[in-house]
Amino acid sequence: QSPAPPPPLPPPSPPPYFNASSVTCGPYDAFCFSCYCLELITASAILKESEYCSVYVTGYSMQLIAGATAQGIIVVMNTFLNWVILKLVRFERHHSASSEQRSVMLKLFVSQFFNTAVNLVVISASFPWLKRQLKGSTAEGLLFEGDKEDLSPKWYQEVGYALVLSMLVNPMAQRAQTFVRSMKFKWQRTAARTAAVTQRQLNEAYEGEEFVLSVRYGEILNIIFVTMTFSAGIPLLVPLAAFSFWQHYLVDRYDFLRVAKLPPRYSTALADGAAEVMAYASIGHLLFFIWANSFHRMDPDPFVYGLLGSYIERGCEIWGKNAPAPLDTLFGAVPDTADVARRVLQRNTAWGTLTLAVVIAVLLLRTTATQIRMVLALALPSIFLPQREAEGNPSFDVAVQGRQLAGPTTYCVKEMPDYVMAYQKVAWEQDDGTL
Repeated sequence: QSPAPPPPLPPPSPPPYFNASSVTCGPYDAFCFSCYCLELITASAILKESEYCSVYVTGYSMQLIAGATAQGIIVVMNTFLNWVILKLVRFERHHSASSEQRSVMLKLFVSQFFNTAVNLVVISASFPWLKRQLKGSTAEGLLFEGDKEDLSPKWYQEVGYALVLSMLVNPMAQRAQTFVRSMKFKWQRTAARTAAVTQRQLNEAYEGEEFVLSVRYGEILNIIFVTMTFSAGIPLLVPLAAFSFWQHYLVDRYDFLRVAKLPPRYSTALADGAAEVMAYASIGHLLFFIWANSFHRMDPDPFVYGLLGSYIERGCEIWGKNAPAPLDTLFGAVPDTADVARRVLQRNTAWGTLTLAVVIAVLLLRTTATQIRMVLALALPSIFLPQREAEGNPSFDVAVQGRQLAGPTTYCVKEMPDYVMAYQKVAWEQDDGTL
């Protein structure tokens, strides 16, 4: 008697999750379950096979939710940094409001730029040396788990997509605060009609919210630096930046005219500081341009190679041999420093390298000249400190007689117009007529 045939094997169950990077679909692999669903994994096409590809629908949905959550965290962190920096800068004890606002602008710009752009790049980058150092610790698997070793197409699909999304979400979220300020201002005016006890309280309710100019400067600088740095590889950032500036103009115009009160008169310190910082955006633009366009190998440019080739190759050789670990490989991100020389000298990036050298030299000379001028102004103020010339101002006695001097007319605080209301007494009449 022949033995009974074995029972049929159960159908293979789909995996609980998918890893798109580990699956390679060929042109004739559409019959495969994984390949078929991965070909449909877009926001529109996947809904057609939502039942058959349910596992992949869940994974794709979680991927979208994770991306949206990350952008939400960036927006919340930028708002929190704005509030913290405004509080901390007051402890610096600046001598003028313009100097304080300039400090707010610089700190806010740097913090938002690192939180918006640099943070995304570092998280996704591969740092083998740092990963080895964390092995066996509680931080293993949490920090420096990126796998992007170069600016490959996958980098643009993941990190570039996150940068574009950030440039869309952040400016809109920042300008949405104006709507909150407007509602708060309207509520204060309505409440003050019945709740205000003194005229001062009623006046303050109708004055409006503070218009912090330094915050706007910091946000604009962040948009400029993100766009300038990554637009060489992601040109879509340029029209997005233009849209953000248009949005800033419309919303801030409404905020300034309808919500905020008149800001104090600042000097040109904010504009001068923004202009000085903006020049350094060209360095980030040229660095990213060189690295993005040198992904594919090309022959070196003969002119730039003859001009700078020996110096760059010698510098990269000294860097790889003499720099202490882990700086010799930039924490494992650059295993071969000779490849850096090859990339900056090839035909399609060499002129960017030459331009970068010129820009760095000009910025160094400008910074050195500024520092020398400051030292000379402290040592010899009568010669190097610019003197202000009077422009038709009258003499002191004529200004006093003609009441042209700005300022209080008395030293008694109670008699000054700005403080009269603070010393007025409010009389309350009781039901029996007594005060």
